[in-house]
Amino acid sequence: MTLAAEFYTGTRAKAPVLDIVRISNGQREHVETIHVISKREARAVAKGMGATPWNF
Repeated sequence: MTLAAEFYTGTRAKAPVLDIVRISNGQREHVETIHVISKREARAVAKGMGATPWNF
């Protein structure tokens, strides 16, 4: 089981978000969505939760 962090950049209408997912046997289970300001903050939050940055 792996805890992964996926960062999605924001647009004019949406803020950037960090999704925390649990990967087990190839299946992804959504755990939490966190609104962040930047990739820097997303990396810090992921590290604090023990999640591996997946796409950033």
